[in-house]
Amino acid sequence: MLAVLHLRAGDPNEAIRLFQQTLENDIGYYMAHVQMANIYEGNQMWPQAVQARNRAINANPDDVSLVLDLGLTFAKAGQWASAEEPLQRAVLSSPRDARAPYYLGIVEQQLGKAAEARTAFTRFLGLAPSRYERQIADAKQRLAALP
Repeated sequence: MLAVLHLRAGDPNEAIRLFQQTLENDIGYYMAHVQMANIYEGNQMWPQAVQARNRAINANPDDVSLVLDLGLTFAKAGQWASAEEPLQRAVLSSPRDARAPYYLGIVEQQLGKAAEARTAFTRFLGLAPSRYERQIADAKQRLAALP
């Protein structure tokens, strides 16, 4: 809790130190890994962010959202090829979650895989709740632009 307070107060270095201290006592505390990954991501420290995301997955392998987060971290880093596999896993592991096919579609489009991107965006549009109106519009636009 103290680490989160330091993070919110704008002291990410102290937050990381406290999260690491927490992990020395309980390596399986996956939320500390998640918070550290978020800090690293915010500072564009991509290798550290990926490492923290993988540690979170190892600590809590049943949480599919952690796999989605790993794929998103790779995508934010522009590591499209590395993002593809975790996002594919997220789609398979959580077939009702609309977020995974949306982001997978973006990655497939970036990789030049038009057919795969089309499949992912179509799946997203079939699942997406109306509150995802921005992503729905984006997916439709991306679908229209595919060859």
